[in-house]
Amino acid sequence: MGVAVVKRSVSAERDDRIMWSLHRAALRRGLPPTVPAAVLAESWRGGPQAKLSRLLKGCDVEDLTKTQARAVGALAARARHDDIVDVTTTG
Repeated sequence: MGVAVVKRSVSAERDDRIMWSLHRAALRRGLPPTVPAAVLAESWRGGPQAKLSRLLKGCDVEDLTKTQARAVGALAARARHDDIVDVTTTG
């Protein structure tokens, strides 16, 4: 089990010092950071994204199962919130 890297993965391309510091510390401790697939989809814009690609080399990408997707959809409906990434990664 690793450390969750949620919205900070978006900060990779912006050279966010805190994000890179946390990333290095996790790798040194043998805790591969985890990026939810929904966050990767929100962050990835195609084309060369060298910093985000470098971040992802040390990360595990966590899939969203059908059961999880249904639960997130139901929660989003109850919360009247349409940002699935927010709903997926909160909690």
